[in-house]
Amino acid sequence: MPWYGYATMDRASKSGESVKAKNRARMFSSIPPAKNGNQILLLDLHTEGIPHYFEGSLHPVHVYAKPLIEPLAREFGGASFILGSTDAGRAKWVESLANDLAVPAAFVYKRRLGPESNEVTAVSTSLKGETVVIYDDMIRTGTSLMSAARAYRDAGAGRMIAIATHGVFPGDAFDRIQSSGLFDAIACTDSHPRALALRDRGLIVRPVAELFCRYLR
Repeated sequence: MPWYGYATMDRASKSGESVKAKNRARMFSSIPPAKNGNQILLLDLHTEGIPHYFEGSLHPVHVYAKPLIEPLAREFGGASFILGSTDAGRAKWVESLANDLAVPAAFVYKRRLGPESNEVTAVSTSLKGETVVIYDDMIRTGTSLMSAARAYRDAGAGRMIAIATHGVFPGDAFDRIQSSGLFDAIACTDSHPRALALRDRGLIVRPVAELFCRYLR
């Protein structure tokens, strides 16, 4: 399952509301077990706790897209770049990826203004024209991505690249991100079908099939 559709709905926001990520996990867990058991492969989940929602004989495996993300970052970031996060909530993952790439990491800090809005309050480092590769696990509307990119630009960034595992891009989201002029390139995997539909319009897409193959042999 390259795209677990309710990955961001991992907690109730209102009293009495069901936790959709957990509800769907239990539905999958109710599938009768095969002779050798059932296994579900999940790619770059938004929350590390989601595999714990699955029950019974269903064995969840969290597949990581690092083997695809790292080459993408090197290809478009060039010989020297800084790996940026869209917010401090992804700091741990971005820092781990930056260590693997042997590049510095940078983070933006936000203050939540309401359920659907926030503002950037600070950037973790001062920049002097460096290329910044901004990574997030998914790009949906692009609001957080563009907000972070503007913060890095104001902090002194040069070229900026946007990379995500999951390219959801509902409606005209990709067009708005592309027309913002903030990014030299936007890349993701083909985990979500929307990414393939946008490939001919400038979105760089890499296939995830190879990541799953070793679990299926």
